[in-house]
Parts: sequence; structure tokens; C-alpha cells
Amino acid sequence: MKTISKKMTLQGVFATTFVLGLLVLPTHALSTDSLTTKTAKTGKCTRIATLESKVEATVATKKATMQADFTKRLTNIADRQKGVDEKVATFRENLKDSFDKKITNLEAKKGLTDAQKSDIETYKTNMLDAETIREKAVDAARSTYRSSLLSKVSGRQTALTNAVDTFQSSVNSAFSTATASCSSDSGSLQTLKSSVKSARATFKTTRSSEKLRDQIKALAQTRKSAIQAADQAFAQAAANYTSQLQSQLSGSDAGGDSSSTSN
Repeated sequence: MKTISKKMTLQGVFATTFVLGLLVLPTHALSTDSLTTKTAKTGKCTRIATLESKVEATVATKKATMQADFTKRLTNIADRQKGVDEKVATFRENLKDSFDKKITNLEAKKGLTDAQKSDIETYKTNMLDAETIREKAVDAARSTYRSSLLSKVSGRQTALTNAVDTFQSSVNSAFSTATASCSSDSGSLQTLKSSVKSARATFKTTRSSEKLRDQIKALAQTRKSAIQAADQAFAQAAANYTSQLQSQLSGSDAGGDSSSTSN
């Protein structure tokens, strides 16, 4: 049986595409000079209320887009993994069929003694057992990688959702304060601008932290090392079984194969 070497790599890193600039208030809309001019015509309080409505609508739309993106990313992960599983299953089955044919050819050789026929059967059993051990180790490594990946991606999405909620709450609070003081506090507009700027900075900090790229690379390396260890253990066992069979067949062309259906 031949060895399959598949790199179950995750294409891309699952960082959100949520753009902060689309969530926050336009800088010119919050500038003191711009609003001061309009205040004389429409009133400071009316202007603040108008801006608040626009911001609320923008945040709601972008939050919905972000959540849809999160769902799509998780669905893409699941679809890719399903595709990989189907290919691996087909590959393993095909190579198992190939190995069975090799064993059939060995058993069909003329002049084999009963002891040699038994040796071939033992060889077949040993090879299949070794391959089963390897497949279980490979599958376990892939399963651990996948569950860890899902945990980290879901955790990242939750953190970003919480960050957006915190941003939204801070902006809402800033507008509530500005609305309550707009008629009596001449500095309410500047205070609003400063509060929104602070909320934006906090969101940027949260969004920039805990990037997934390095974490996913570490998970992939752990998976790779586990698969390599399983392959090496199988190769050593297969080599021993093949050498033993060749000796038992006393120079017959055993046709043994020291590899199998992995990964």
C-alpha cells in the first residue's frame, strides 16, 4: 500500500473583515467647526439627534454583515473538512484494494508450502493492523486540530462581537450624555467627539489583539508532527514485517509492500 501525504492546510487565517471606519462617526460630522456652523440654523440638539439616528442605523447594518460573515466562515471550514474526509476515505479504500491484490498474487505463487501460506496470511494481518494503528493516530491528530481550530475561531468571533457591542454601548452612552446636556453645555459637542474617539481606540486595540495566524500555525505544526510520528512508526513496522516475510519465503519473490493507506 502506498503512502498518501496530504497537507490539511487551512486556506487563509480567519480574521474578521469588519472595518472599524464604517462603524464610527465620520470625523467631519463630529468636528466642532462643522457642527458649530450648523447649530446656528438647526440647533445643536437637533443635529446631535440626527447624527445619533444615522450612527445607530450604520452600526446595526454592519453588525448584521459581520455576523453573516462569521457564519459563512464557519460553514466554509465545515465544507472544506467534509471534502477532505471524502478524498481521504476514497484514497484509503483504493490503496487497500491495491494491497489486497498484491496479497492475492503472493498467495497464487506456485510451490508455496503450507507454512509459507500461513506466513503470508500473518504478514497481511500484521500490515493491516499496523495501518489501522497509523490511521487512528492520523485521524486523532486531524480531529484534535479541527476541534482546536473551531474553538479558537469561535472564540475570536465572540471576542469581536463583544468588542462591537462595547463600542456600540459606549457610543450610545456618549450620545445620551450629549443629548442631555446639549442645551446647556456649550462643550457637549466636543465631549461627544472625544468620547467617540475613545470608543474607537478601544475597539481598535481589541480588534488588533489575539491574532489567529500564529495560533493556527502552531496547531497545524502539532498536527503535522503527530502524523509524521505515526508514519514513521508504521514505516518501521512495515519494514520489519516485509523483511521477515522475505526470509520466510526463502528467496521467493514475496512482492511485499512496506507502505499503506495513510492520511
